[in-house]
Amino acid sequence: MSGVYRHIAQHFIMQDCWLCRGFSRGAMVCGFCRRAMRLCPQDTDRAMLAEECNLNALILRYRYSFPLDTLLKRYKYQGELILAKPLAALFPPPPFQQQPGMVLGVRPVLIPVPASVARIKQRGYDHLHLIAQHYAKRFQLELGYARRKQDSASQAKLGRRDRKRNLAEVFDVACPGKAVLILDDVITTGATISALAVRCRDQGAKWVGAVVLARAPAPNEVAVQ
Repeated sequence: MSGVYRHIAQHFIMQDCWLCRGFSRGAMVCGFCRRAMRLCPQDTDRAMLAEECNLNALILRYRYSFPLDTLLKRYKYQGELILAKPLAALFPPPPFQQQPGMVLGVRPVLIPVPASVARIKQRGYDHLHLIAQHYAKRFQLELGYARRKQDSASQAKLGRRDRKRNLAEVFDVACPGKAVLILDDVITTGATISALAVRCRDQGAKWVGAVVLARAPAPNEVAVQ
């Protein structure tokens, strides 16, 4: 059975958990694996991180650890695109500060952090754009678009200062609107979101927030267990 048909059968017929293969009643993961996803602690330094990222608000949900990291890697690196919608459902809701669904009197434009051109060619898709389509539909948001003007070096092993330098002038955003909500899957130092937030403000955005699925420790930090 081909990979695509196997995934469809697994999810819709056999109803197996994508991680432990246990019975999940048609959900992406079973209750046991879902409970194993560790939430970011309430006392996390998100306020300081939001300020460093040039954000008005930053909402984090999980720690980047098992089993969530396994799901993301399978989606991003193994091409299991059927995970896009279930992963979108794991993202936290938007950090609206005024009327429900409104910021500064308007609905924010949702802008996913764009993948590099090289990554899109390698994978055949922009993983966050697919997730953002489902997220925007769920919360009735307009979906915007940003692009990378040039490919930057991999961020994985870079520290905070090197990450910011690596991303300087990388993004291009066209007329994002008065309020912008950035969507990203994993945040480490915040350099990527910060660079995109700055470009949105350069294009006229007055309010910039971000929703992020998971927080990962920086290369020079020790992960909290």
